[in-house]
Amino acid sequence: SDTGEVYSWGNNAFRQLGHGNSSNNRLLPQRIQMFEDIAANIFRMFGGQRTVFAVDEASDVFAIGNNDFGMLGLGDETQRPTP
Repeated sequence: SDTGEVYSWGNNAFRQLGHGNSSNNRLLPQRIQMFEDIAANIFRMFGGQRTVFAVDEASDVFAIGNNDFGMLGLGDETQRPTP
């Protein structure tokens, strides 16, 4: 948003929306609180069916969602329901 808040919505079957362990779908945009909690100023997001990646102004990359086969690029296969 214009104020730096990050929102997500849609299918959350793989917890890829960044709202924690709940796999409930989001039918309306919902703010991703975790980005505010860690003071990340996100300026770009991209993703696919099961994953989302966010980049902040410091060029830090946050990976969220399904990590089967290590597709988040974090060196493991642990699911990431939050950034």
